[in-house]
Amino acid sequence: MSRLKAEIVEFLGETQLLAGWPREDLETLAHAMSVRPIEPEEALFEERQPGDAMYLLLEGRLAAWRGEEEVGDLREGDHFGEGALVRPGPRRVSVRGADPSTVAALSAEAFVELGESHPELHARLLRALLRETTSKMADIEGFLDRPGNIR
Repeated sequence: MSRLKAEIVEFLGETQLLAGWPREDLETLAHAMSVRPIEPEEALFEERQPGDAMYLLLEGRLAAWRGEEEVGDLREGDHFGEGALVRPGPRRVSVRGADPSTVAALSAEAFVELGESHPELHARLLRALLRETTSKMADIEGFLDRPGNIR
């Protein structure tokens, strides 16, 4: 295993999404991912482009944009774009480098291949993503329940 992949395995095991996973599963996942540097102002993907991968921010900071407005900030350890693994469709935001950054990408194609070659890992990843999604939904519901917010 290359030094970079070994570092990614360690990083994956420290993320909220994958904490507590067996090392063997983290190694398999790391081998399925590709790594890409992102420079400040460089687009990782653009709004309305078809989604084809989930990303994990390994280092740096990214910004999410909707049109000309910055709508979010992504930091080390954040994952995003996971919807593209299960439902291809247009991206709802653009994501660009805010600082020099590095992302690991799991393509939709690699995700399907994981399902075929490692069905238990695939199911574990789906459960982890569902857990994170339902947690985010609960946060949104709390926001929507406050006076003055749209319900």
